[in-house]
Amino acid sequence: TYWGPIRPERMESIFDLVSLSRGARALDVGCGGGEILTRLAERFGSSVVGVDRSEAAIELARHQLETRAPSAEADLRVREVAEFTPSAPFDIVSWVGGPYVGESLESTLAALYSWTVPGGYVLIGHGFWEQEPPVAYLEASGIDKGEFGEHLDTIKRGRETGLTLLYSSVSSRDEWDEFEGRILFNWEEHCRLGASDEELS
Repeated sequence: TYWGPIRPERMESIFDLVSLSRGARALDVGCGGGEILTRLAERFGSSVVGVDRSEAAIELARHQLETRAPSAEADLRVREVAEFTPSAPFDIVSWVGGPYVGESLESTLAALYSWTVPGGYVLIGHGFWEQEPPVAYLEASGIDKGEFGEHLDTIKRGRETGLTLLYSSVSSRDEWDEFEGRILFNWEEHCRLGASDEELS
């Protein structure tokens, strides 16, 4: 299961567009439970690197890879993404809903671009406003209105960084409902089982 509003079949259609040689190097920044890395290892035999600040997430990613792609070369690190600096570039770099590398989307895109080999792939997942967000929503969520723009704004920022758009896809309302529903369910389960505030964060 992907940790975001995207169903497996949508991600598979994106991977269908990717041409990677066996053993290609892959990086997922804010890798969560490692589903992207696991699928890259399964489909392309990729050598994978995952970075996430959550020890629990990294343990889940490690379990996924050991179970489904046991022969994959994997390097999984518990670390803030802002503290990560790769020693060599990657053939594909993904950042799907993770924390910024630096202070902004622009600094994140610049980092992803610099970590990718010429002609490689950068997979980006970022939110955008479909309509003007209500003030009450911004106050309740703590989200700054300037955090997101329109969908086209993300594409423009990528181009300004030096990236070339190959494909763009927007999550459906059903995917968002499913994703947010899982989050609420997991929070309720953690509370029922007596999880600490730190675990819930």
